[in-house]
Amino acid sequence: MLYLHIGMSKTGSTTIQHFLTTTPLNDFGLHAISSFGLGNSWKLPAASGTPTAQRYWVRNRGVLTKAEFDNLKTEVWDHLRQELADHTKTSDFIISSEYIYRQYFGQYKALVRLQKNLLKYFDDLRIILYLRDQRSYMRSLYAQQVVGPTQSPKSFEEFFDHYKTAESGWNYQRGVQLWSKVFGAERLCLVPFDYRNFHQGDLIRNFLGHMSSEAADRFSTSASKNISPGYRQIQANRIVNRLPELARRPASYLLAGLSRYDAIGNLIGPKDFPSDFDDEILDLVSEGNDWINTNFLQEYAVKLPVKAMAAQPAGQQTA
Repeated sequence: MLYLHIGMSKTGSTTIQHFLTTTPLNDFGLHAISSFGLGNSWKLPAASGTPTAQRYWVRNRGVLTKAEFDNLKTEVWDHLRQELADHTKTSDFIISSEYIYRQYFGQYKALVRLQKNLLKYFDDLRIILYLRDQRSYMRSLYAQQVVGPTQSPKSFEEFFDHYKTAESGWNYQRGVQLWSKVFGAERLCLVPFDYRNFHQGDLIRNFLGHMSSEAADRFSTSASKNISPGYRQIQANRIVNRLPELARRPASYLLAGLSRYDAIGNLIGPKDFPSDFDDEILDLVSEGNDWINTNFLQEYAVKLPVKAMAAQPAGQQTA
């Protein structure tokens, strides 16, 4: 059996991949596929050949040349064939990458090729997909762009105006319908990303539970939670990101110190993330989320948000 964890981003994928690369997986009856890059199996989405993958791996990241990108579409399967030939022990296999869902999004032919190739080498598979409340997801992604390496000075309104045109980040119904059509709904394991849905509130236990209850019970160390920065910190970083590069570091230290005082902190921004765009986000996602809730998520206490649940908070601000 192959367990294929396809994302999404901002749903604890780094925590899962850290577990896969630092844990003796044989203890859980698992084997990570080194042909695809082990913990974060980036070569599988890169081998999709999709325009999104080429733009990301060749132009944006520079990880591959155009020729290497084109060759990867066949090379990864040649390497997999050799790896499985050398793997004599019987076990279940695991592949994990948050890039898979996004870089195959809307790409029917590429997804069909993936299905045929995987079922050529594995007797069956299960697809694990974590879906985060889109309000919380967009806030976390925005925080990453402002506080992270890109150092964006954009407001959330500017970010949202662009991001609402990028369906791969919020139109879960379109993505799930395509994976369901190609692989079969019975192979999809969808989980609303909320610690209230996880076994003992633990992401790794939940992840392993898709393989077996014994594997989940065998895991004993609680996974850490990556808390997103607060809204005031995001706004302070936006101010710093507008400055010349040489002035950013000293300015960030100064703002961090001053923001401890409530009077100055309130000038920077509120502590909590404003909900100004929640209704507009719900307008985008409610119909699709309702379809997923009805068809895949009946068993979960916390489901994806729909307009009728507008009073519900925007999920836990983690990962």
